[in-house]
Amino acid sequence: MSGMPELVLSILCFAAGLLWCLFSGPVSRKLHKNAPLSAVHGLTIGTAAALFSLYLMGSEEPASGPLDAAFTAILGTLRAITGENTVFETRSMAGAIPQGWIWAFNIYTALLHLLAYALVFGLILSLLKNFFPKLQYLLFSRGRLCILSELNERAILLAEDLRRQHPKAVLVFLCVKEDNETEAQRQWAARAKAIRAYCFSDDETALPIPPGCRRSRVDFILLEEGENENLRCALELTEQYRGRSNVRITLASSQPEAEAFVDSAEKDGLSLRLLHEARTTIFRLYDTMPLFLGAKEDRLEILVVGMGKVGLEAVRTACWCGQTADLRPVIHVVDRDPLAADRFARLCPELADSSTGTDCRVCFYQLDAESCGFSDFLRTHTGIGYVVCALEDESLNLRTAMEIRRCFEELRPGIPGSDLPCPIINVLLRDPFLSRTGRELIFASRPEYPLRLNPFGSLQEIYTWENISGSYLETMAFGFHQYYDGSLNSSDPEASRQSRLDFENSAYNRRSSMALALHCKYKLYSALPCWQEPSRSPLKTWSGHPSRALREAFAAYLRGEDLPSDKKAQGAADRLEELARLEHRRWNAFMQADGWRAASPEQLRSYWPVLHNHRSMLARLHPCLVPWEQLPEVSALCAELGSPKDFPQSDRNMIQAIPLVLQLTEQAKK
Repeated sequence: MSGMPELVLSILCFAAGLLWCLFSGPVSRKLHKNAPLSAVHGLTIGTAAALFSLYLMGSEEPASGPLDAAFTAILGTLRAITGENTVFETRSMAGAIPQGWIWAFNIYTALLHLLAYALVFGLILSLLKNFFPKLQYLLFSRGRLCILSELNERAILLAEDLRRQHPKAVLVFLCVKEDNETEAQRQWAARAKAIRAYCFSDDETALPIPPGCRRSRVDFILLEEGENENLRCALELTEQYRGRSNVRITLASSQPEAEAFVDSAEKDGLSLRLLHEARTTIFRLYDTMPLFLGAKEDRLEILVVGMGKVGLEAVRTACWCGQTADLRPVIHVVDRDPLAADRFARLCPELADSSTGTDCRVCFYQLDAESCGFSDFLRTHTGIGYVVCALEDESLNLRTAMEIRRCFEELRPGIPGSDLPCPIINVLLRDPFLSRTGRELIFASRPEYPLRLNPFGSLQEIYTWENISGSYLETMAFGFHQYYDGSLNSSDPEASRQSRLDFENSAYNRRSSMALALHCKYKLYSALPCWQEPSRSPLKTWSGHPSRALREAFAAYLRGEDLPSDKKAQGAADRLEELARLEHRRWNAFMQADGWRAASPEQLRSYWPVLHNHRSMLARLHPCLVPWEQLPEVSALCAELGSPKDFPQSDRNMIQAIPLVLQLTEQAKK
């Protein structure tokens, strides 16, 4: 048995080749999910390795070298797969290898030949596994098409919500890698498969829109983890689909350059909109849990812990959203970063400058939320009625919220959990698991020791199809925008379409209209004292959308129907004037929180001939950032420059439009 060592070596080579193909390194990650491909690779490599070792060392003739043995092994492998199992006849190896082993190998090659057709067919199907889904995608012609730029937690949550609302919509995830490295990626892929979504490896610009989608709505939603990558994709898609009125691009970004791009890009009918996660989170919080619920004795003191993206947006929004007829917010900001106050002063210079006479006050404290100094701070600021915990570490967020509750319960007289005023504590919990854990902890608290914490900012609440296609607040904001440009009651569909494009394609228009819609609830609170009574259960009254009864009560308030007949006209005019003043005060704070400054008459005269507009978007200058009493002077100056505007009357018109916009919003959502 002179050939036994070579035969054993060939068997070992066969086993090693098979095991390497199935279990080794990056190859296994790609092949493990594809049984036909794994089998073809393993059997082919194992057979070739075995024949190579036999041809190299098992022949009685002098070997002509490894190269000849390698080519002969490849030829032998191909002949074995095709059924020509006489591979040993090419060399005189009868004396080197026992006939029994040759007979066994011939049986093996015969079986390999029988399996070859099935294995090759499976291999072809595996290589074409993306062909049929892509063919179905390209043949799509009617319905809603939603293309998401990446498969991640935010994208899959949005897709799942869209599938619930639109069962027949076509969902496509792009940039999906074949080998899912992590457990999270494998879970996302399984969830995408469960909602019947297509997963392609193409990027946004390489995947064409199906030829039949000329009139169907096509949504590109850019939700990649890197905001710079989202902006790059938005730039390329805008160039590619400019002029397509059925295409809408949603750019998820909180960068200032993204807002500048949305405002300045040429669309030609294309819809381009911005999704600001932090802003959406805070708008939703201040709508469902209004700031005025934390008012104590005609004072509204707000505590914001953490000045990250959400914390910064919480401070900026509270500056204007907390403005009511009797309340001017005082905001305490706690952050351990010594540069937090400087960053805020750079973004909002007029709010940080106390000499400008703003209607809100922002105070910064350099403290660590886990230090004794923070507990001492809470003991000396007992007037705080509204708390936003917005630290980046969500576990620390929850601990900080519980510590704030403990400190205030300690300071309260009487039994903990009594009806004495206690602050509303909102805690940012974005992570789905932590949010669920936090909610279970909060709502499972014992009646004798209620935690009274309000979790907010969960990804399930932010990444919903309603926030993409148009929430209740956005529908209301669009109504105010239409009222402002005069297209609200227009019967011309082209005017409504153009108004929609002006609303969506301008970050400034959309942001300012959304602010007006959010503050609408606060105006109702200011105007209707009866709804401020504790017996009305304000938490339940204000946690949803304004009801029909509330809308009608506000309209009756504006008409002065509760006043004596001889005082009705004057009383209604005074009420309208008071609410118009409030609206101007709110708008002033909103513009200051957005970084705008007051334009002096000299500055207005200098840029008017160039811009032909009373505001300068680049310089962020506006002449109306003055007290209410000085607005007539600004109107006169604009009339002198050739653009007559009655700014006080614009505020009055917006107040009078509230009942109509609320009614149309309710009808639109139905």
